Amino acid sequence: MLPASHPGALRTFMEHPSRPAGHQWLEELWEETVPENLGDELGSILMTLSFISSREIAEGFHLEASTGDQSFEVVAEAIHSVVPMAVAQYAHMGRSIADATEPAHRTKVGRNAPCPCGSGKKYKKCCGVTLH
Repeated sequence: MLPASHPGALRTFMEHPSRPAGHQWLEELWEETVPENLGDELGSILMTLSFISSREIAEGFHLEASTGDQSFEVVAEAIHSVVPMAVAQYAHMGRSIADATEPAHRTKVGRNAPCPCGSGKKYKKCCGVTLH
């Protein structure tokens, strides 16, 4: 998990009074779409990855979320140190979601049965050829 300061920074950004109007829509969509148990973690991962995407975005995050006690360079160095962990967590989260959406049980097709793709060929001569 990323350092605890990241979710707080995201929350500070979302509650900032000068935040553009579109952010309200984004916040509502986020709350409807992202499961509650993943919200802070996914938010901190996306914030970290967005921070390194461009200097302009990084400076915007710094201005919105900073309390003025840390320079941009210090914040950038801290973010840079957690990027590998953020990428790994993002990949793990994506795999977890993909695993959760796959069917729990797949029907086995016999090699001599008609191919389920509808080609009219035997499975072993059609889609099953790549599996064997």
